[in-house]
Amino acid sequence: MQRVLRIDEVIRITGLSRSTLWRLERSGRFPARQRLGDRATGFSEHQVSEWIERKFGESNTRTTSVEASSQQVPGAQKSPNCRGSRDPGLRTIDTNRSRK
Repeated sequence: MQRVLRIDEVIRITGLSRSTLWRLERSGRFPARQRLGDRATGFSEHQVSEWIERKFGESNTRTTSVEASSQQVPGAQKSPNCRGSRDPGLRTIDTNRSRK
């Protein structure tokens, strides 16, 4: 028999927020919830598990292609604005500053 997962369990399993799950579901990128009663809905455990498997497969493929594209090409030069993998638009926040 197939298990039905309630929203809190899906949030725990996927690590996604309620609003992100809702947005993915509405756009067709996450399995649709099923009505269980007048005021209850749930997700198919099998469909959620398949979605997770697909996402890990996509992430592994993406990581591999990024690693391959980051290898140095003979004769290629780095851009003068390149700082490795750091985004120049990111800032760090000093949490050790004293408060006034």
